[in-house]
Amino acid sequence: MVETITKTHGCSYYTVNNVDDFKKLLVEDFDYMVFPIGFDIEITTSVEYLNVYGSPNTSSENKGVITYIASAMPSNKDERGTKGGVILFKISEQKDNEGTLNLKFRKRDG
Repeated sequence: MVETITKTHGCSYYTVNNVDDFKKLLVEDFDYMVFPIGFDIEITTSVEYLNVYGSPNTSSENKGVITYIASAMPSNKDERGTKGGVILFKISEQKDNEGTLNLKFRKRDG
């Protein structure tokens, strides 16, 4: 179910562990959860990679579009820093594995 939610434009999900976290989410962080900043994010590469972590929409191909994110949400910043999503790429350790990593997205209108 979570994977289906993350693939829908404008949707996101959050983990809440206690009442205080729930109140903070609905009061202090509400704007961050309902106003996406970007859509249709494609990350492409010309290098050989081994795996992508942090996105349910990873391509099985080893070159080209390697991940797609339907919506990107901003994150609030507090004394601990910014809490947000991370996407990690495990790149092949070949010495000649040079190339580019590109990010393409459609920004939110308005």
